[in-house]
Order: sequence, then C-alpha cells, then structure tokens
Amino acid sequence: MDKKILLSGAAAIVLGASLFAAPANAAFDFSIGGKSSVTLTMSDECLAQATQLEGQGTITEDSVTDAVTGGLAIAQLLGLTYDADDDLNAGGTAAEDEDEIETALNALMGGAIVTADEDNDMVADITFAADPCTDPKDNPTLGISNEASWTASTTLANGLSVSVGDDLDLANGGSMTLSGAFGSLEIKKAVDSAVKASFVGDDADIAVVGQGNLGGHTLGTSGTAGTSVLWSAPSMGGVDIKLSYAPNADDDGETEASYMDTIGVGIGVQLDALAVSLGWESADAKDDSCHVAAGVFDTADADGNSVNLGAASVSAAHVYNTVYGTDYCGDETNMVIGAALNAGGLDIKAGYSVFDTAEADKTTMNVRLDTTMDAYSLNLQWADSVKSSKVGSKDTKQTVLAGGVSTALGDGVNMSLALSNNTYDDPSQALGNGKQTDYRAQFKIEATF
Repeated sequence: MDKKILLSGAAAIVLGASLFAAPANAAFDFSIGGKSSVTLTMSDECLAQATQLEGQGTITEDSVTDAVTGGLAIAQLLGLTYDADDDLNAGGTAAEDEDEIETALNALMGGAIVTADEDNDMVADITFAADPCTDPKDNPTLGISNEASWTASTTLANGLSVSVGDDLDLANGGSMTLSGAFGSLEIKKAVDSAVKASFVGDDADIAVVGQGNLGGHTLGTSGTAGTSVLWSAPSMGGVDIKLSYAPNADDDGETEASYMDTIGVGIGVQLDALAVSLGWESADAKDDSCHVAAGVFDTADADGNSVNLGAASVSAAHVYNTVYGTDYCGDETNMVIGAALNAGGLDIKAGYSVFDTAEADKTTMNVRLDTTMDAYSLNLQWADSVKSSKVGSKDTKQTVLAGGVSTALGDGVNMSLALSNNTYDDPSQALGNGKQTDYRAQFKIEATF
C-alpha cells in the first residue's frame, strides 16, 4: 500500500478520535512575543586579491611545461601541463594547445568530455572572487532588527491540546500543533525535521564574515522545504523518538516537485548528565543529473548557466563546478550525531554530521563549551567543515573559532559580545585570493518580550 495512504489514514484516525465530542466553544489562550536588538559589528574582510588570469598569453619554448606562468588560463587554473606548440597563431596562442588541454581534461574527468573547437577554444579569462573592500567599508556597522509572533492554544474536554501560531507578518504560513496521549503532531511549512528536532548538540552555524561559509551542520535536507509534519512520540524511559514527513517540497501538489516524500527519523537518549541523539533523513530528487560527466563545455549546466570557456570571461568557481562538481544537488541523505554533557557547571555539546548529495558532500564536526561566572555567561566554540567535490578531491575547508560573553541588564534585556575567526580555503581561488582568515566582532543589546 502507498505510504502516503497509510500516513493519511493514520492521521485521520488520530484526529477523528481526538476531536470526537469535543466542545465547539473551547477558550483559547492568546499571547504575543518577540524581540528587538541593536547591534554594532566590526570585521576585517579587506585583503589584496588577484582578479583574473588572462586567457591568451604568448607561449614560448621556455614555458612548454610551465602551466602556471605560461599557457591558457584554463590550464593554469586546473594545474594542467601540456606541450605548447612552436607555431603561434595571430592571437598569440599555440594553434593546437586547445587540443592538448582537451586531452588533459578528458584524462582528468575520465572520458570523452570536453570539445575544443572554433566555438569553444578555451581562451576565456578566468575571474576570481572580488575584493570585498573594493568600496570603502563603514566599520563599525550599526544595525537594528525586530521579530514578533503570536500563539493561540487551548485544551479540549477530551484532553487534546491544540496550538496555532505564526510570525506577525504571516509570511511563513503558520503552524498547528496537536498534543495528547499520542505525543505531539506539528504541521508547519519547513517544520524542523526529525533530525533537527532530536539533535542535542549545537548546530555550529556561527556568524562569520569572509570569502565563504559552509554553515555548520546541515540538519534538514532540501526535501523539508514544503509543508511538513513532525510527530514526537511520548518519552519512554529517557528515550525520545521523532518522525518527520514532507510530501511535496514545492507545496504545489504536482508530481513534478523537486523533492517528494521526504522522511526523517530522530532518536534521543537521556542518561543522567549525558544526552545523545542520532538522526537520519533521505530526500529523493526528481532530477539528480546536476553534474553530468559527459557534459560538454560549450553547452549549459543543470541550472542553465553557460559553461562556454570561449566566452570573454568565466569565474574560477564556475569552472571548478563544471569540471569537478561542487554543488549540493540531486538525491540527498543526512546523518547527524549529537551529544551533550553537564560536567559540574560546564556544559559541553558536540556534533558530527555527514550531508551526502548526488554531487558534493559535506562533513562537519564541532564542540561548544558554556559556563557561567557570577552574572556572566561565557561560551567557546570550534567548528570544522569540509565540502568534497564529486570528482578530483577538490575539498573546500572551513575552520571557525568563536567565543562570547553575555549578561542580563534587567528583566528581558541582555547585553552580549560575540567574536569569530573564520579560515576559509576554496581550491578554486588558489591562484586568486587564496586561503583567507577574517574576524568578526559584534556587540548586541537585545530586549525580549
């Protein structure tokens, strides 16, 4: 029997039995909450960076095997060596170098992949990430933000609890939670997956600046983007089980949705001062051909972007994605392990996750320490992420060190200082800006109501 029919039938039985004979005039408790914060942020993103590799350069016998100082930009970027021809054409490049590079690329990617012809002569300039301080930065930067939400809840005569709520701008579509002897059932757009809801570690999503950010642990696949259901079973002897189901990631009711029938499972166990969690989720993509090794450079990739290396210029990141496959796309599987320990006033949280897709994958590890000293709360964090390409072992690496201190100024008003140091190493930028380390400091006053 189709799993959607089973799930729909089970939900109907649960809701029907719970609502039977419930009074229609149950009173609701209504509340509004939110927070407002003022921030002052400083950073050091300004670094000298290369802007491009020239696509055409004179090749001489002195540089026949020097892929960095001579040759076409594509060969320089990918570190390919080839025998440059002695006969130079009018453009200053050797007449058959494109064929040499084509052969080298085919060997790199494992097949007859690249076509170098008059429409795709691979003489594009290769551009790198621009200097973020090309325009002068206003440092420090002052900011303000506001959030507000509402919640209404009631308990029916049969013991079923019903809660609904949303942000005040009504942008997220709201949520409904039903609670009773069966546990709780939450229905919401982009609801927390069972993996995220059961995770006891810290998500490692630390605020940083710099060349890039891999974003810490991935706690939900792309399949949970639509309206989803999260069921939390009643706790049994310190064991908590959660299941999530997202029928359609696009919320369009069509069978052509990008992801269909995404299921997640999360289990948490509490052992005195130690808590451990394990989560797993799988999302099947409608189209998982995001990186086709048989693609040709003068066509387009899965996103419709041109990969013609005979164009005037192309970014180094785009070339790397075309050759090695560096996007998250296609079928996705997520596995997350978390742990939390209270050790005499020191709270320790750790996490390990593997996010696997049809193209690139990501592995993340992190540790967070929290403690208090008098009226101050202190934290120290470390997170390490590696994004692996589909072919070629071209790993993007990120290491973040962070710390913070906060204290209460009064009821509902807190003051905090957060510091982070982000080291980001993108192999596509090796001949441009290279590996970067950037710091960020933010002072915040936040009022919660």
